[in-house]
Amino acid sequence: MIRVRQPRRSIVFQLWARLSAITVSFTLLALGFYVWLEINDSIDAAQAQATVRANVIATAVARIGTSGGNPTPAELAVAATLGVEGVQFLDGSGAVTSAFGNLQGNTVNAPAVSQEGGLAFEEGTEVRLTGGDFERMRIDVLDLLRGGHYGTVHLYPFPENTVPGGMRVIMGYDDLAGGAQTMLLRALALTGAILAVAVTAMWLLLNRFVARPLREYSATARRIAAGEPLRLPDSGNNELGQLGQAINGMADILRYQATIDALTGLYNLRHLTGRLEALLEEARSRKESLTLLVCDLDNLKPVNDTYGHHMGDLLLKSVARHLSTWAGIECTCWRTGGDEFAAAIPGPDPQAATAKAAELEETVNSAKIAVPGGDEVNISVSIGVATYPEDGVTGAALMNIADIRMYAEKARKSKTSVPSPAA
Repeated sequence: MIRVRQPRRSIVFQLWARLSAITVSFTLLALGFYVWLEINDSIDAAQAQATVRANVIATAVARIGTSGGNPTPAELAVAATLGVEGVQFLDGSGAVTSAFGNLQGNTVNAPAVSQEGGLAFEEGTEVRLTGGDFERMRIDVLDLLRGGHYGTVHLYPFPENTVPGGMRVIMGYDDLAGGAQTMLLRALALTGAILAVAVTAMWLLLNRFVARPLREYSATARRIAAGEPLRLPDSGNNELGQLGQAINGMADILRYQATIDALTGLYNLRHLTGRLEALLEEARSRKESLTLLVCDLDNLKPVNDTYGHHMGDLLLKSVARHLSTWAGIECTCWRTGGDEFAAAIPGPDPQAATAKAAELEETVNSAKIAVPGGDEVNISVSIGVATYPEDGVTGAALMNIADIRMYAEKARKSKTSVPSPAA
């Protein structure tokens, strides 16, 4: 089965995408709520304005219904300017007796709402105006956004002491639907521009303050993992500073563990490689000598073969304890291999270093470890000594000379390969 590798997306990109989606969603929600309120307010304002105009028209043309006749051209012009779509004069039953204006459809003859003793007063009922007709309806925001022409209908019964009936005035709104659509388009354009700036700024800020530091931390962490003695910035009082402190702490632990022998607790060969050259540089700058000891156990294999590797590990630990006690704080000790150890003695002259090496050999060779069966086994070690600058000026040269002398000492001792119980 072939697995398709998914494209890797940075955490900053994912964070930016989610923040952008949340920002866009809430902005569009706020925009919709704002536009809805604004258009509703414009509907209420248009209705109130139409009612005021209808009252003015009703007062001006009431004489036509009560005295008969037709409106003058000047009155018609004023009515059109005020947004009058039509005026109907009704008899006592609500039937249309005469009308003027733009309404010429069937609804012109629609009966008015009647009540006992005459017609019912009606003011500001919203209507949709189409092709000379009007349809009573509740106008909402979606109606305006879909387009159309809207207005209000008003019915004024004539006073009881005049002719029966009344007058209906149909007022048309200004281009309310066009205004609502324009408002929506402008709000969308403005919101789009704001969102574009906000999303872009968010991306730049995330890259500047999150992505770039994370890339630098990642690159530095990889170099630390490769063994370079680097440190991450850890002074910031934020999450990145805490991350740097955590990584530096782990690097210190790993660096310590990488230079410590797990069995004996001494430094290992990796530590020796760098530390020996540093010790030589210090001796060179102080114009002092430096003595290197290379130690090899004579009887680790016989102990392993006779009593098992567990006893061999106890033997190595015992040698490490004696070596650490002998070294004190002046000398540095290493376990460089399976049964091999090393130690550096700074400062003393070759004669003093030889005496100290003999002291170590005597101390270790006089030690014993208990083995199964109630017996004890002597610890035996061979030591080779090399001194800077007499035997060499580099760590490799000193190691080579000390190894040669250690193997020569080992050959001279001619130890038996099978350990015997201590006397």
